[in-house]
Amino acid sequence: LNEWLDGSLKPSMSGGSLLNEMSNYPLAVTSDSSPELPLKLIRARCVLGRGQIECFGEVSSGPVRLLRSKASDMSGAAVELARQAVAEASFEVKGALVIFGASVS
Repeated sequence: LNEWLDGSLKPSMSGGSLLNEMSNYPLAVTSDSSPELPLKLIRARCVLGRGQIECFGEVSSGPVRLLRSKASDMSGAAVELARQAVAEASFEVKGALVIFGASVS
């Protein structure tokens, strides 16, 4: 991961949290659980003692893709999600609580 991110994880490579560093870089791994969704997102959690990465969620052997998102991607997705939810609701929507987090299955 550190090579993929041009060395930006170097301070954490001897061990430590990756929550801030990886918040815009989810990992995509192959998933057999749903034919409609061939990839699932996994978030890197921390670096263990010898450079191994611990993730939120199960990662099996196979290809891993590093994705990139921007803050504007998140806010745009939230706006679109809210529009769709209001359009489909069979009642008057007065508010909503939206929580962003890593997808872990």
